[in-house]
Amino acid sequence: MEEEKKYKYRVRIHPRFLPSAKIHKVEVDEKETAKFIWINGKRFYKETGFLCFMDSFDDAKKLLHKKARIRLNDAMIVLQEAERCMERIVALEDKG
Repeated sequence: MEEEKKYKYRVRIHPRFLPSAKIHKVEVDEKETAKFIWINGKRFYKETGFLCFMDSFDDAKKLLHKKARIRLNDAMIVLQEAERCMERIVALEDKG
């Protein structure tokens, strides 16, 4: 009897990779712990600052969406700060 294959969904979550975000289905070994998975006998963290291995495509997509939302919120804060800076510059007057 053939063994059933086990899969995880690999996602690059580092902000540098978000613009070209992809979800890759990868075959994993049966061995797994709370923090690690094995692929072709090599151990990988399930989650790092760059990669995550999720149990389902939907979970991987939700994680990417969350990371993109955080990046968007950060960009909005930077934009608001730049707008305030522009307002201060426009309000400058010659006091000489």
